[in-house]
Amino acid sequence: MVEELARADDAISACVHAPAWPLPEHDLIAALDAAHRLQQRLAAVTLTLIREVDGRGTARTQGASSTAVWLRERLRLTVPAARRLIDLATALDTGNPGIREAPHHRPPAPSPRATRPRLRLPRLRPSTPLVRRPPHPPLGRWRPHQPRQRRPALRPPPSPPAPQRLDRATR
Repeated sequence: MVEELARADDAISACVHAPAWPLPEHDLIAALDAAHRLQQRLAAVTLTLIREVDGRGTARTQGASSTAVWLRERLRLTVPAARRLIDLATALDTGNPGIREAPHHRPPAPSPRATRPRLRLPRLRPSTPLVRRPPHPPLGRWRPHQPRQRRPALRPPPSPPAPQRLDRATR
């Protein structure tokens, strides 16, 4: 299985660097369908491997407290995501045998957009606008600009009168 996955990795890495822009539309759609199908098959392989790791107790033998914690460290997942994968792997293993075979034998359903003929209409550009907008309403009363009148500068309060000297005679 490891050799087969290595060959698949080499084939996919060649596709990663291939440009998609020169493909005609039908080839682009076919490539998208094939990539999605491969993604689903790889997910099934991943779930099978996770179920086997969980069943053998590999996580505990390698020092982890559970398979979810081991997957968190190994695949850099969150613990809830790892638990969901374990639950899916268990359901795939113990579930209906038709579930295992479904992704391999069912062709993808054609999308309604791909089967419907495209109707292309010319763009109509009116020479005059269909709706005339009213002029911008004034934002209050219009007043001509008047320079701001300056207020007189605040002056400090007058200082108190100097104390008067009392003559010795008046004392």
